Amino acid sequence: MTARAPLRHPFSSLSGGAAASLLLLLAAACGGSDAGAPAADVGPLPPGLSALAAEAAIPVPPVADARCATPSDRRVVRAQIEWDAFWASMPGCPAPRLPAGFDFQREMLVFVSPGPRRPPVEGVSIAASGVVRDTLLVFAELTVPREGCTTATQEPYARALARLPAGDRPVRFVQADRLRDC
Repeated sequence: MTARAPLRHPFSSLSGGAAASLLLLLAAACGGSDAGAPAADVGPLPPGLSALAAEAAIPVPPVADARCATPSDRRVVRAQIEWDAFWASMPGCPAPRLPAGFDFQREMLVFVSPGPRRPPVEGVSIAASGVVRDTLLVFAELTVPREGCTTATQEPYARALARLPAGDRPVRFVQADRLRDC
């Protein structure tokens, strides 16, 4: 069984209980969802958020060279020129292949990288999204081992990329750690 740690971003100045309560209050105001059929089980989500469809996740090449490592970053990409500029800023790093038929007129990309962490994370995923008032809330999960656990699957530079329907709403990222038992 995995447990969720207190939210870390963007409410890191709040206590764990206060941050969770704030997220639940915000999510309760959700009007709709930009998600399709749910992907693999992401665990309980705050009310109003829906798991992203499995086909929303876009594989990101693993980081083989530290020069390709992305610092802590959460971004929305709404145009091809933004996408190209982002990857051009990291010479020698391959851009993920966008799915056939991807169209920035109909879709946008959301990217999450927690940056280098100690201990490294086992993975990161963009698990869910939902509309809260006038804001698109994107919920990212980091899988981390509990203190004292070790694993060979740690990623020093974990990254996740997903496609969502295009929109001009402001986007807010919320990140939670999913703790893995030893």
